[in-house]
Amino acid sequence: MPLELGVWRIDGGLKPIDVSSLGLESRLEDILHQDISIASPNWMVIGRQVLTDFGKKVDLLAIDPDGQLVVLELKRDKTYRDIGRADIGLRQLGAHSSE
Repeated sequence: MPLELGVWRIDGGLKPIDVSSLGLESRLEDILHQDISIASPNWMVIGRQVLTDFGKKVDLLAIDPDGQLVVLELKRDKTYRDIGRADIGLRQLGAHSSE
């Protein structure tokens, strides 16, 4: 079930902002790579399109202030099932990397 949120301008009166498609996942990846603080002001990007031991790539790899890795796998127009599969794969990656 899709979730739709609205964005409104409040300066000079209440006015809805038109919704537009972001286009490609790569565009969002470019934006986050240039300014990761959009996602979290405490992360630092340390890799992009990082190849894993499983032969798959993660979109962005960041690190938090505690030294924990943060994997950003961007999905556009995916169902929760698709995202769940990606999450399981990333959990397996985390278990594999700690061995």
